[in-house]
Amino acid sequence: MSEAEELYLQGNAAYEEGQLENAFRSYEASSALGHPDATNNLADMYLHGEYVEKNTKRAFQLFLVAAKAGVHEAMFTLGLLCENGIGVVVAPEQAYFWYRRSAKYNDVMAQYRLGSIYYEALLGKPRNVSKALYWYQLAAQQGHLDAQYNLGYIYNNEQDGEIDYAKGRFWYEEAASRGDILSCRRLEEIYELGLGVKADATRAKYWCEQAEAIERMKGENEK
Repeated sequence: MSEAEELYLQGNAAYEEGQLENAFRSYEASSALGHPDATNNLADMYLHGEYVEKNTKRAFQLFLVAAKAGVHEAMFTLGLLCENGIGVVVAPEQAYFWYRRSAKYNDVMAQYRLGSIYYEALLGKPRNVSKALYWYQLAAQQGHLDAQYNLGYIYNNEQDGEIDYAKGRFWYEEAASRGDILSCRRLEEIYELGLGVKADATRAKYWCEQAEAIERMKGENEK
């Protein structure tokens, strides 16, 4: 194991234990030896002001180094920073560039963000439901809950022109099975009204009960 890797792992262990100074020092030393993931984590600490004073410009510089070394999380973060003007002037095209780069590395957050960019016509991009579906599906296949819900919504929304009730139900069920209340409610509505399927009061009741059970569980966990 290289010294850079050893320092990086020490930084991770210290961070998990809440020893932020030790984490920072380890990441800093590892980054100086060229470890890209340590550089990314060091950038995160500057971005959020963990142990060190918050410095978004320094964070941006470090994320850029990590991104150029192939860290897809850093690429995604650069997209967010460029989109929102954090540590750099607002730069929609650069934001889009970094989201695309990150998505090519199969970053689920970048894939989801690209889906939203095309669905909501963000960053100067024209609304394109087909492209939104493409990116949402990649994210959904990796288990992104909101992407799964959005696929269900688009496939059941006549205004989007991509009606496919079977696919819609599939993705709603995927999200619902993982505890998404809104997907349960959508399924309840689908079976109650017979949207793309034969109306089924029993199935509607089932999804209603699932939503209520999830709501109760979340309420208990918040106590």
